[in-house]
Amino acid sequence: MPLTTFAASQPTSVLLIDPERRLSLKLQDLLFGLFQESLDLATACSLRDGITYLCTHQVSLILISLAVSDYKGLDAVRALRLTMPDSSLIAYGAAVNETLRLDAIRAGAHEVLSIAEISADAFRLAAECALARAKIRQMDT
Repeated sequence: MPLTTFAASQPTSVLLIDPERRLSLKLQDLLFGLFQESLDLATACSLRDGITYLCTHQVSLILISLAVSDYKGLDAVRALRLTMPDSSLIAYGAAVNETLRLDAIRAGAHEVLSIAEISADAFRLAAECALARAKIRQMDT
């Protein structure tokens, strides 16, 4: 089911930061299923490349693997939160335990996903929640 909170005439800008192609492809499939024709997707293989992209582009949603090679996962979440405080941020991993999930939320992620077991409906809900949380944060500031 496509996300209904966005007008089809304006694409949703998304940045996917992931060094591992297998997980990245799974997320891309989920994103295209969620946003369909209204997706403007950029990808980066490292946090450095992602931040370089963010210096010249505004994005609504950032997805970052907790396994980025050029930063520790939680430091990467903090760096993205500082770089793009108004963007929704979803951190993910192949498998995420409860401690890591809570630590990533404390570091600034709006949602944390375990990709190995995610369904399209669970991904849709996580994206909607992350986008709503970022919007609430924007309204507070």
